[in-house]
Amino acid sequence: MNEHIMTNGRSVQHADVLRSSFRPVLPLLIAVSTACVASTAMPLETARAAVLYSDLGPGNSFSNSSGWEFNGTDAYDDILNVDAFNFKAAHTSAVTQIDVALGYMSPGTDTVVVSLWTNSGSYPTTQLGAWDVNGVPGGSGTLETISGITGVDLTAGTDYFLVVGPGAADTQGLVAWNTTGAVGLVCNAGTGDCSTTETEGAFDVIGGVQSVPEPAPFAVLLAALAGLGIVRRRQKAL
Repeated sequence: MNEHIMTNGRSVQHADVLRSSFRPVLPLLIAVSTACVASTAMPLETARAAVLYSDLGPGNSFSNSSGWEFNGTDAYDDILNVDAFNFKAAHTSAVTQIDVALGYMSPGTDTVVVSLWTNSGSYPTTQLGAWDVNGVPGGSGTLETISGITGVDLTAGTDYFLVVGPGAADTQGLVAWNTTGAVGLVCNAGTGDCSTTETEGAFDVIGGVQSVPEPAPFAVLLAALAGLGIVRRRQKAL
């Protein structure tokens, strides 16, 4: 049975009233639906820092009880006096920052040298850059940040070494272990021996910006307007 209502003195079916009320907003609904589809299909790339390597735990955590020790002699860049940690670059990028968990054991000079090296034959070969970290706090480890790095480029999928050593002959320090279970090729200070199954020191290597897809607001707007135009053309054709 059809339901009737009175409109301007004449009886019309209730379904006709609903249909006539809905028709003006139909183009808008179609345009919004089109825009929603476009927002997922049309990405906008935004720039973010690239993590080239990291074995730091949640909140940049690391071990407070264990680490690799090193002792100074007269040359911080001698492999016998440093700890070297192998890692693979996740992206091709210029290095901009390094974070490494360092500790200092007094007495002695509280300066540590952090450097990046190429890997040849599972051994640090060519130094790419080196940076002094002064005033390293005593204890089991503090995350130290080296920022503003320039002139060092890493290639995705390539192995490198992060090398940490003393900044003076009387420096005694350590690199705290990671707590994420990361193991790899580590060259131990004092022996020059390298093992492939050792706990890595806790550190990360940060690169320049990389593109990350995100929804494109202008594309969404254009898609909505296009959808509205299509509906209007169809209405005129009818």
